[in-house]
Amino acid sequence: MRKDTSEKPVAFQGGTVAREDLPYPIVHYPGFYGAFFAFQEDRKGPITLCSCAREAIENHIKLHLSDERPTHPNPTRAFALDSMYVPYKLVRQLIDAGVPSDEGVIEHLQFADRLCHECNRAVPSYRYCVQMYECWESDLAVQQDRD
Repeated sequence: MRKDTSEKPVAFQGGTVAREDLPYPIVHYPGFYGAFFAFQEDRKGPITLCSCAREAIENHIKLHLSDERPTHPNPTRAFALDSMYVPYKLVRQLIDAGVPSDEGVIEHLQFADRLCHECNRAVPSYRYCVQMYECWESDLAVQQDRD
């Protein structure tokens, strides 16, 4: 039996943040069904990404920079790490720090092992997609119910 996750809000806007039971409990959700979550130990700590996502983030940067589309008027969307796919606050901090929007941006990111929901087999506080889609967090919730 599928666990009903329909009462949880959907994280679809940039800037969605939640406190969750993870090694770094402050969770920054990506914008508009993006792929990359970020984490903080506390509000003053650095925004950190899970090491398991590093290769995918490197690929995202290369793909985003190779896209031959007009420059987006929103600087957080035009940046090498597009705020549609990466938490807005992280992208804003990189821009404000003067980090160049190129492949070298990866060197300005902090990574740590086993921070994310997937590595910790945890269900996010927010739904990741609308109910008509099959969502990985719904599948994980069902699996946890069986355990």
